[in-house]
Amino acid sequence: MFNSINSDISSAQVANSSLQLRSGAEIKSLAKTDQAEALKEATKQFEALFVQMMLKSMRATVSESSLFTSSATNTFKEMQDAEVAKQITASGGFGMTEQFMGSIMRQAGVTNSNEISNDNKPQSTVNHLRERGLSAN
Repeated sequence: MFNSINSDISSAQVANSSLQLRSGAEIKSLAKTDQAEALKEATKQFEALFVQMMLKSMRATVSESSLFTSSATNTFKEMQDAEVAKQITASGGFGMTEQFMGSIMRQAGVTNSNEISNDNKPQSTVNHLRERGLSAN
C-alpha cells in the first residue's frame, strides 16, 4: 500500500518537473502584462497534462513482461510519456488549446472579433488535425 502511494507521489513529481510547467505565480505575473499569452500558456499546459494522462492510460492497456517491470522502468516510462506529451503539445497538439481559449473567452464575454486574434480563434480538433496533415480523412 505504501509503495503504491510513494509511486504515485514520485510519478506526480516526475511529471511536473519533466513538463517544466510554469508556476501559478509565473502565469499570474505574465497575466499582468499579457492576459492572452497567460491564458494560452495555461491552456497549453492543461493540454499537455491531458495528453500525458491519455498516454499513461493507453500504456496501461498493454500487457507487460515481468522481465521489464521495475520501479526504474516505470519511472522511465512516465518521464517518456511526459516528454512525448510536451512534444505533441509544442508541435500544435490536438487543437485543444485553441478550443479551451475560445471557450474561456466566450465565457468571459470576449466575443468581439477584434479582441480575438486569428491565432486564438477556436477550430474543431478534426479541422486542426487536417490542417497539420494528421487526419485519416
